[in-house]
Amino acid sequence: MANLKSNWKQALQIPAFRIHAIAALLAGILIALSAPGFLGFIQTVQGTPLQDMLLNHIPAHDMSWYIFALLYTLIILVVVQLASQPVLLLKGLQAYILLNLMRACCIYFFPLEPDQNIIPLVDPIIDHFFYQKIVITKDLFFSGHVSVLTLLCLISPSTFTKKIAVIFTSLVAAFILVQHVHYTIDLLVGTVAAWLAHYIVYSYLASILPDPERAYTKV
Repeated sequence: MANLKSNWKQALQIPAFRIHAIAALLAGILIALSAPGFLGFIQTVQGTPLQDMLLNHIPAHDMSWYIFALLYTLIILVVVQLASQPVLLLKGLQAYILLNLMRACCIYFFPLEPDQNIIPLVDPIIDHFFYQKIVITKDLFFSGHVSVLTLLCLISPSTFTKKIAVIFTSLVAAFILVQHVHYTIDLLVGTVAAWLAHYIVYSYLASILPDPERAYTKV
């Protein structure tokens, strides 16, 4: 707890950290507020159906609770680990925001129709607060769940947690296919997108935000 308070106190004394933290929080709020309207609009757009040979051989089953149990468990685990490392936590948030913007662009510019056997995902948290009256099925081209899990794997500071993240990501990818929520290509593109978002934030913005070790000593 002492390290957590000390690290945050030192990080908040860095002007670049404060600016980027405020910008990231505002961007995150804007994305959360605009997501229901954007996805509601996407549901009205006629997309292109894909032929997925793998999905054609997988019977559809509802795996929603397994998917979100794994997703939220890993989110909590990684956030707790990063709580005492504000610079890394901020970069993770920035990468997540960039990932969401990339996904929104893909959904908008490359609209797809869902698989005919899709069983819509039911998020026990987000659906309750944001999408009570909207069934989202066309947020395709790359999987938000797989991309987020991949990003969590990349930003985790723990080797053990990274191994858990790889297992969880693999399971969620399989469950998503079983539920016919995404095409196989969505999972592949989602993994690449997460790596790209992580690379951009952690390399390009490294010249703007200090490295964690320097951030906690340079006051």
